[in-house]
Amino acid sequence: MTGMSCVAAASAKPTILAIDTSTERLGVALLHGEVCVYRHLQLGTGHANQLLGLVEELLQECGIDRAELDAIAVCRGPGGFTGLRIAIGVAQGLALALDRPVVPVSGLRVLAAAASGFAGAPEPMGAMAATRANAPGPVVAVIDARMGEFYAAAWKDAAAAWAGAAPLFPEALLKPQTLIQQVGQFVGPGVIALAAAVGSAKAPFPDESAGYGRPLLMGAEVAATWPDARILALLGRQGLLAGEGVPAEAAQPVYLRDQVAVPSVGRLA
Repeated sequence: MTGMSCVAAASAKPTILAIDTSTERLGVALLHGEVCVYRHLQLGTGHANQLLGLVEELLQECGIDRAELDAIAVCRGPGGFTGLRIAIGVAQGLALALDRPVVPVSGLRVLAAAASGFAGAPEPMGAMAATRANAPGPVVAVIDARMGEFYAAAWKDAAAAWAGAAPLFPEALLKPQTLIQQVGQFVGPGVIALAAAVGSAKAPFPDESAGYGRPLLMGAEVAATWPDARILALLGRQGLLAGEGVPAEAAQPVYLRDQVAVPSVGRLA
């Protein structure tokens, strides 16, 4: 998928390159002024072979040079171990070469923010704000972590995810039963559960036959989706303006399974 969207940003409009390889879908976006160009490729594997080429495509499409980038926004996880290393490594390499900050953003937060309705079609920022104000909540963001587990977190509503508010429960690696118990503490009519179906593409919540699951969701809507690089870019710009940028070497992946932490990947050519 390719496309261009116009977004009305704040008065300060830093140029942000956003990179996401946390799932089987590769996402890259370039937010420059009021224009956001992006690429989404459903690859499965091979992100590293495509990533830098897509970055150059977007730079050429916007008619700017790498030196005009103000920051690199990167989906720091949770997600696939290899994918996270690729995104962090490329973000570090670009940031080091350009002496620019990196803005790490949670992929689960990107999913939760998409509940505003922006994921389906580009909209001006003002319209997005109005949509967010009317978005029901709470929002549960879920990514299939395989091995019978899920990465999950929840926010009061989509607006809270956009604003960077503390989640109702923090991102964690959960078994299905534990996930349902967590959701059951606050679930009610109108809940939106966002699921990035990675790999097996199985539903994030068990069938009724399992003895737990959908009855506890009380009518929750489960919508399969993937992290959107445009939203990552917007959250990256927002984070940069809020002082959330970090030096390249400080950008680290969040994997959650066994609390794996990868040291600085170092400079890339």
